[in-house]
Amino acid sequence: MEYHSGTETLRSSSGQAFQVTHAGCSEGFRTGHALRYHQRPFPDVLKPCTSVAALEIIGAQVWFGTMHPYEGGEAEAEGVVVQARDKKQKLVAITVKSGLTPGPVHMLREDPFTKTVWVATARGLTQIDHQFQVRWASYWYEDFDATSGRSETSLIATNKRSNAFAVLGRELEVQDWHAYREVVQLIPPALERWGDFTDFQWVLYNAHMGGVDFPRDLNGLVPFVIQAAQSKDPKVHLFGLGNVCKFNDVRAHEFLNTMANNLSLTSFDRDWIRTCLKRWETLKP
Repeated sequence: MEYHSGTETLRSSSGQAFQVTHAGCSEGFRTGHALRYHQRPFPDVLKPCTSVAALEIIGAQVWFGTMHPYEGGEAEAEGVVVQARDKKQKLVAITVKSGLTPGPVHMLREDPFTKTVWVATARGLTQIDHQFQVRWASYWYEDFDATSGRSETSLIATNKRSNAFAVLGRELEVQDWHAYREVVQLIPPALERWGDFTDFQWVLYNAHMGGVDFPRDLNGLVPFVIQAAQSKDPKVHLFGLGNVCKFNDVRAHEFLNTMANNLSLTSFDRDWIRTCLKRWETLKP
């Protein structure tokens, strides 16, 4: 999930542009969104802490795909909100209760052949007609492919939780999927409970949000996290480096001790590594 901030330009399929300033409403701060159309403020009907992530213009209507940005990523907001283009009038909100797949909206486009609108959310794909009725919906599901062993995403009829380790492998950009799957198969099917998160759901939540160490049952993942930390892709590198510190494992300690002497690291990397090493020192008996 990518955190949206600042201002960007979103265009309808016909090329009409809106300047979108995203909201910033989270712990300790609250800044509302803003929209501009034809270089003028657009009087939208959205809640202040809602941001627009996608839009489409259909006749005299504007369809807004919404999300709520925060430090940890993006959350579901108001679904798809349709309003009049020439005045501040809300026509309808299409939400999960209406049949929209859950999560923040990532894409929204009219299909000129079927005269329907396709909406992609974090959890699935929805087809909506011009009378604002959901015609069809399916859900994203990610799991290990039975043949290749790699992570694969498909659309299914029910809202089923994806395999968290398949998702984690993709985000780590695992190179050896066969080895990765062998490690995953050795992890106990039920991990210790932390808060409201159990089993594999806990793995992904803490990989993104931090704050809690991984249990020793997950130490087999250390080589893959280290590999990600060495990636040339900045996003994968930060994801890997940020999670090495959560393993109380000698391989993680040795890796960060070696990295600490790398003079080419950014100041952020050096500070993060220094913090991890000091933290591990305090954990020693």
